[in-house]
Amino acid sequence: MGSLFPFNTNWAALRKAQSDVGAINNNLKTVVEYDAGSPGALDVDRIVVSANMIVGAYTIAVGAPLGGGARNVTVTHTQVGGVTDTLGTIVVVGTDLNDEALTETIIPSDGATVQGTRAFKTVTSVTGADWVIAEGNDTITVGFGDLIGLPDKLACNSVLYAIFNGVREATTPTVTFSATVLALNTADLVAVLDGSTVAIAYVV
Repeated sequence: MGSLFPFNTNWAALRKAQSDVGAINNNLKTVVEYDAGSPGALDVDRIVVSANMIVGAYTIAVGAPLGGGARNVTVTHTQVGGVTDTLGTIVVVGTDLNDEALTETIIPSDGATVQGTRAFKTVTSVTGADWVIAEGNDTITVGFGDLIGLPDKLACNSVLYAIFNGVREATTPTVTFSATVLALNTADLVAVLDGSTVAIAYVV
């Protein structure tokens, strides 16, 4: 579980606050502001530069998102020839923000960019499965999307605001959350990421 310093927000037994009613102790919550660094722009070919679709392992170009942190993975398909291949699946393996093993299976879509839902700190392998050629050889790229991984497992959407390039956004980010899977806790800012600083405040 870790030490009490810095303050451990997972230490439930210590997180009670007296109310004005003697028999009622409220749950004590904490507002934290995650310094997400300077996440780079969406980059659809950072992990795998345009390559023929295959059954097997793709060559990894860069296995970490620009600006550090953790981001979701994208898969972009391009048709070659007049008929779309049977696209199969793309299996992404790497680590989450806590350096724990992480795997996600993404199903490509004809002529589109598909957004994964899990935030990867690193990607160590990308493998195609069940691809079948129809006409020509369709291609894909694999990259990092706009979702920023959060360093806490949230039981609900408790995000309060985001600060982009020193300015608080007027609209709260779009949030996904999970109390059990760290990589499913993400925030999507209104601003287009461009390497500017980002901070995200939420209640834990």
